Amino acid sequence: MPIRSALPLAAALALLLTGCGQEPLPEAADGTDLTACADADCTVRVSSGAEIPLDKEFGMTPVQVAISEDEITFKSTDGGGGSFSVGGVAKVSNRLQNISIEALGIKGDEAVVTITPS
Repeated sequence: MPIRSALPLAAALALLLTGCGQEPLPEAADGTDLTACADADCTVRVSSGAEIPLDKEFGMTPVQVAISEDEITFKSTDGGGGSFSVGGVAKVSNRLQNISIEALGIKGDEAVVTITPS
């Protein structure tokens, strides 16, 4: 009988020690330097509210980032009347106008994002 009551306690302790099962964010090759994304070839760490600038050749205003728990949203406009928004969970590739953008990991209000031309 004492063994059965110890198992839930052991499971709870294991979750606490591993941070509730969340893995740490992957490394970002470009760190937090969002200007590294101007050429649409970067891997950066962002927080909710960040704006990722892109060169004018991509025809987009800076990409706005919103993070909520385990979901991320990317928004931009064409500088005129058009706007675009994509999002989802980590490890789902999205296309925003003429770039591919993907969150490699999300934790709290931070994420590691990779951008490539598409």
